[in-house]
Amino acid sequence: MRILAIAFNSASTYFLAPAAATAVMGSICVVCAFRSSPFLVRLIGELIPASLLDASPRAGQFIRVIALAYGLEQVVVAGLSAVMFLNVSVTTYATFHPLLSWMVLAAVVVVSAPAIRRELAGDPTSAADRALAAES
Repeated sequence: MRILAIAFNSASTYFLAPAAATAVMGSICVVCAFRSSPFLVRLIGELIPASLLDASPRAGQFIRVIALAYGLEQVVVAGLSAVMFLNVSVTTYATFHPLLSWMVLAAVVVVSAPAIRRELAGDPTSAADRALAAES
């Protein structure tokens, strides 16, 4: 980001470029949450054994809910970052931006917790337990 700030000879670029990158990444998560084969399901499938994902038909839906919540949180934080930077002093921005980010994250967790609970409560046996039992 420093290179962009130097290249554009602008301190604003130093603060607004990360907000733009955050908005892009959040938008990707939101779009992926609505695709039939979301990128995040494939990515997680590369990181954990497929038997754990295949053991629960709700695993894909759960990942979609989490991706949507995370993506929306990132887009909101990026938008608030840009609005804050354009309307308050740099000192105020630097002081309150981390607090604002944590408050938005807490709000998203509180709002999405019921949906996450519903997804997890869909089957009392965990996917990991069923996958391990199937391998035995």
